[in-house]
Amino acid sequence: MNGANLFPEQVPTLAPEFGDSSLTVLNATMRRIDLICKVLAPGFVTLLPTIFTAIKATAEHSIFWSVVVVAIMSLLSPWVEWTLAQRVWNQSELLQAPKSREQDVGLGVDEIKVTPTFNTYLRQKIAGLVRFCRSDVLLPTISIALLYLSVLTFSSPMITFLLNSGFSLPVVTISRLCSSLLEVSATAIMPWAVQMLRNRDSQIHWAPINEEDVGFMEDSQPIQTNRDNAEVERVGLWALWWMNLMLIPAFYGVIGLTSHETPSLLGLPFPLFSLPLLMGVAFSRIGLWTFDLAYSQLQQTLPPPSLRGEFTGIEQSFTSTASLIQWTLTAIISQPKDFHALAATSCMAVFSSACCYSWFMRKRRGHLLHVKVSDFFKN
Repeated sequence: MNGANLFPEQVPTLAPEFGDSSLTVLNATMRRIDLICKVLAPGFVTLLPTIFTAIKATAEHSIFWSVVVVAIMSLLSPWVEWTLAQRVWNQSELLQAPKSREQDVGLGVDEIKVTPTFNTYLRQKIAGLVRFCRSDVLLPTISIALLYLSVLTFSSPMITFLLNSGFSLPVVTISRLCSSLLEVSATAIMPWAVQMLRNRDSQIHWAPINEEDVGFMEDSQPIQTNRDNAEVERVGLWALWWMNLMLIPAFYGVIGLTSHETPSLLGLPFPLFSLPLLMGVAFSRIGLWTFDLAYSQLQQTLPPPSLRGEFTGIEQSFTSTASLIQWTLTAIISQPKDFHALAATSCMAVFSSACCYSWFMRKRRGHLLHVKVSDFFKN
């Protein structure tokens, strides 16, 4: 593989250089940069025509020059990414070390060394899917894929519903900005929560793991493990249930707005329903991106290093399929007055995601809660 391409699955290779807990911090930092860029980009593009209009030489063709600036930035971005990735590659001996495709015990990795044919290709892909389904990242992947079924986010379907329900564009824009800021805050909450759990009082009782319950999920251990994994898994569990909790007032708001006629006065219609909807959706984003960070680390550390790329591709197919189903449902249930049906489907999907991940935690750790109930009754 060419050294200039630095993919997310290579992040665990870099993390050990900076300490035991660096993988969580490194993932959060990368996600923070990504989210901040997504927050600033729309405002920057919107501001460009205003800037060129204020300049006398470009005032008459402000839109044209705005497009030129965006085009130049798009052309330069691959070069900047390539250069920076190459620099990281050159500075890391771990990335430059030869990679070997080891035989992974328990996952049935069998190299098919025959002349490439369509049948061989198909067998390889089926074998990869079987390996993925037998691995311990299957349930977390199903959990994150189910989140893509939700329309309770500031995307096109919900924004259309809000505008048709009487919300003004400035209110929707400000709400979306606040939601984006809360999303960015998840990149600080995630490392803090992992550190807090690690530093908890040592008197907390841990339930033993039942090896028979874990089964094949513990058959293969990754070569590089991170001491934060137990804490990361638990933070992901709390994040999903936090998301479920926040979507309760959001669903209440959707029901209230769909059961009332749109008022003639635009702005913030029916605050009793509007505020819970906007705040519930916005605060649920903290749970979404916290879980996304937790899942990213599990995806990086649980599979064997040789299978990370393959598993990443399969995970993308899961999430893309869920996203396709979500847009299909949106096309079928397209009337704003029926948005409550989409909202109900979203809540069920998020709840199913939390239950699926809870099952993963129960199978992997042998328990969900770490404090014995009997402790509360001791004198």
